[in-house]
Order: sequence, then C-alpha cells, then structure tokens
Amino acid sequence: MFLTLGCLFVAAVILFVVVHRDRRPPIYFAAEQGDTNAIAQYLRLGSNVNTPILSYPYGGNRNVPLLDIAVANGQSETVEFLLKNRANPNQPDYLGEAPLQWVIGGI
Repeated sequence: MFLTLGCLFVAAVILFVVVHRDRRPPIYFAAEQGDTNAIAQYLRLGSNVNTPILSYPYGGNRNVPLLDIAVANGQSETVEFLLKNRANPNQPDYLGEAPLQWVIGGI
C-alpha cells in the first residue's frame, strides 16, 4: 500500500515538473541578463534579431522580440547592441506594444 502511494506521489511530482518547466529558450535569458556575446553568437548562426521568441515560462503564445526583453530588464548596453544589429524598436509584442513606446512613455 505505502509503496503504491509512494510511486504515485513520485509520478505526480515528475508530471508536475514536466508540465510546469520553463519553456523560454536560452536566448531569452541572454537578453534578460545582457549577454551580448550569446546574442552575437545567436545572430551569427543565422537567427533574425526581430524574430519573436517565447517570453512566458509555461508556453502559450506570448512571443516578444529580443529588444523587448532587454528594454524590460534595463539592459541598456544590450539594447544598444540589438539596435546596432537592426532590431526594430517599433516592432510590437504579443500585446501590440513596442519598446519605443515604453521608452517615450506612450504606454
């Protein structure tokens, strides 16, 4: 009886961890932390600086450009790096808001 309950508990914990794992890609964390080396590598491998990426830990349809992440986290050097690499400051996120609007106080 206790062995069965123990196995069910372990299975439930594993299922919970799998279902609720953070699904954001590594490049999200690079932009969040201001890792321009990782972003440069990402772009060198052919990724587009304006391609929206997943920004919500549990999935869904909450995609934002890297510039949004850098602006939201106060990474000014990363913002400058992204703009030099043709990031579009007018590109809206999943809510229809753009980083340029945040900076000038339009949102």
